Amino acid sequence: MPKIKEVVLKFNIAGLSAAVLVHLVMSGFAKKVQKPTDGKSSRSAKAGLQFPVGRIHRFPRKGNYAKRIGSGAGIYLAAILEYLCAEILELSGNAANWLSGMTRN
Repeated sequence: MPKIKEVVLKFNIAGLSAAVLVHLVMSGFAKKVQKPTDGKSSRSAKAGLQFPVGRIHRFPRKGNYAKRIGSGAGIYLAAILEYLCAEILELSGNAANWLSGMTRN
C-alpha cells in the first residue's frame, strides 16, 4: 500500500494542483484497502488512512461545534490532516537535504 508521501511525489511530478491531489487522496486513489477476514476493521483501515478517524470524529462532537456532525466528517478531517502532515514532512525533508549540502563558515 503506497504511503501518502509517495502519492504526493508521484502527482507533484505530473504537475497537478493541490485541490486535485486532495480529491485523489480522499477518494482512495492508488490505495488498496485490505479487508480483514474476522469482520472487524477500523474506519481508518476502511478509508485507507493512517490517522485515527474515530478519535478525530469525536473531537467535533464533544466540542459542541454543531448540533449534528455527519458520519463522513471524521474521515474527511482525518484525510485532510494526514495530507497536510505529509506535505509538511515532505517540505521539511527537502529543506533538510538542501541545508545538509551547505557548509558553515
